[in-house]
Amino acid sequence: MFVKKYSLAVIISIVVLSFTIILFISYSQIFGNKGIISRVFSKDDDYYYYLEMFNSVYNIVKEAYVDEEKINSKTLFHGAIKGMLESLGDPHTAFLSEDDFKELTVETSGKFGGIGIHITSKDNYIYIVSPIEDTPAFRAGIKPGDYIISINGESTKGMSVEKAVKLLRGTPGTQVTITIKRDQTIFDKTLTREIINIPTVKWGWLSEKDGIVFIRILQFSGNTFDSLVKAIEKIKKTDYELKGIVFDLRYNPGGLLDEVLKILDYIIPKGLILETRGRIEGSSSKTFASGRKPIIPLDLPIVVLINEGSASASEIFAGVLQDTRRAVIVGNKSFGKGSVQTVRQLPDGTGIRLTISRYYLPSGRTPDKQGITPDITVESFNITKDIEEKILTIEKEGYIKDYMKDKSELKDEDIENISKLLESKGIRIDKKIIKILAKKEIPTITLFDHDDEYIKTAINVIKNYSKYSKPLFLFTNN
Repeated sequence: MFVKKYSLAVIISIVVLSFTIILFISYSQIFGNKGIISRVFSKDDDYYYYLEMFNSVYNIVKEAYVDEEKINSKTLFHGAIKGMLESLGDPHTAFLSEDDFKELTVETSGKFGGIGIHITSKDNYIYIVSPIEDTPAFRAGIKPGDYIISINGESTKGMSVEKAVKLLRGTPGTQVTITIKRDQTIFDKTLTREIINIPTVKWGWLSEKDGIVFIRILQFSGNTFDSLVKAIEKIKKTDYELKGIVFDLRYNPGGLLDEVLKILDYIIPKGLILETRGRIEGSSSKTFASGRKPIIPLDLPIVVLINEGSASASEIFAGVLQDTRRAVIVGNKSFGKGSVQTVRQLPDGTGIRLTISRYYLPSGRTPDKQGITPDITVESFNITKDIEEKILTIEKEGYIKDYMKDKSELKDEDIENISKLLESKGIRIDKKIIKILAKKEIPTITLFDHDDEYIKTAINVIKNYSKYSKPLFLFTNN
């Protein structure tokens, strides 16, 4: 009898102990006890340990979270994927909802109703890389480096770029109000959406006498290469002797890699042009010049203008010409975007955008997060907080806008009249700033301004090219 009772007690104890161990193994991951699980999964199975942890958390949330109506598998798993990608700290890597995919389709079409800006995510807010020339944002004075902290009253803190794009776009003729943070100043801008036609190449003579031509590349789109080749052919057929080219890539946000590589192949005679490095098959490659005769003679001076709004493909253009010493780079440090993304759709219609490789210039450096530092820096006009506040008052009250109404050009007497008008309102501001603000109100934007410090510097470099240039260097041993 005693033996039977003892055996029964032992059996019960063993069952209870075994059940306790099983429960402890199942739920110990919630309390951070990795030791128990490590006995089940080896050190090489870290993936399975965290997968079990995730599964346990998922089950607890599903069973115990107080608001049952908020709990469904789709919401939880989408949130988990979004958090996983955000943990990488890469603004170009993100989870894409079904609507985000639709926006991507619209974005690649090249024509849409919007305000005309290129944006990214930075410091947990929406950051403006550059405005597109002759668009509502450009005419309203939106600048690279501005933060959009709200759209129509909705905070952009933690907002995805895709959602911000969706809110900014809409039916042409409708309005959208964005709140801008520029340094320590915060202000609203109400803009009317338009059909945005993204241009490619514009050109004109800076000085026929000096043989200096100006070529602005606003973006590298599907026809940029063809447009540039046609422009250069036209330039060569004019009556003026070509002695130098100024490429303006200011506010150029980039575009198609293939287009910029085709252009560089027509400028660089041989050697390495660009390398991409990634971890998966097909993400690493090297691009070499084909050896064709350059469309621009190698002894012809080239200057490239860049600023903080020059990004991605435009940084590759400037960086390659700088590395090979084929051009002198003038302006201010570029944006610093030199990575490659892939977009993959998931079975439920959502997807991910993932950075899979990084660009490297011929010298081995990358523009990613570094930017391109110009050979010659152009000092930007110093806009103090006091001047910024005066400009905002001028724009809010419409003083210059009203004066310039129906005017198709800006004369010296207009600048004097505007200066007197502002002084009568208690606003004293430099006439150079008045000129910049007044020119923005002219419907037809001129291709270039001879008073622009960038243009002045570029012309000086072309005229004294031997002082600034270095012998051509081609990376043929890579």
